[in-house]
Amino acid sequence: MQEYVESLEQATAATEARETAQIIVRAATEFAQRMQAEQGLTPEQTAVIARREAQQALREFNGMEFRRGQINAAFDIGARHGIDPRALMNLPTPQAMERMAASVKARGAAASEVAKLKAEIEKTRQKKVSQVAGGPVPLGDRQPLPPNLKGNPRAIFDFHYRNAGLDQKE
Repeated sequence: MQEYVESLEQATAATEARETAQIIVRAATEFAQRMQAEQGLTPEQTAVIARREAQQALREFNGMEFRRGQINAAFDIGARHGIDPRALMNLPTPQAMERMAASVKARGAAASEVAKLKAEIEKTRQKKVSQVAGGPVPLGDRQPLPPNLKGNPRAIFDFHYRNAGLDQKE
């Protein structure tokens, strides 16, 4: 079924390309006829101009079609790999987009793993600090800081150390 749909899409694209080429040739011919009538150019001169204009229009059209295909491929590949398609849009081929998507995805997985490990380390650190300090002091058990200790860091430390129960020997 997928192959059938793809063959229909290719046939449609080929038909559209032929129709576009015919439209360009027809427009170039009309342009040449106008140039001949308005400017008094010879048929040979207008044929050269028409051919040049048609080739330029076809190059521009093909460039736009290439860019459209490039953007569509970037969106498709980005969606399949779960990454932002803007990272792929300026790559020249779908193969290059696939390689870049795999690379971005691998870097994202590595960064995610690093973040997970950092969180685990921090959690372990907090657990160790809590164990060393005899557990966190409940907020209701804390004593207000006496006014005479303000401005004396050592006295403040000693006050909190005693109130946490860390000065008691087991």
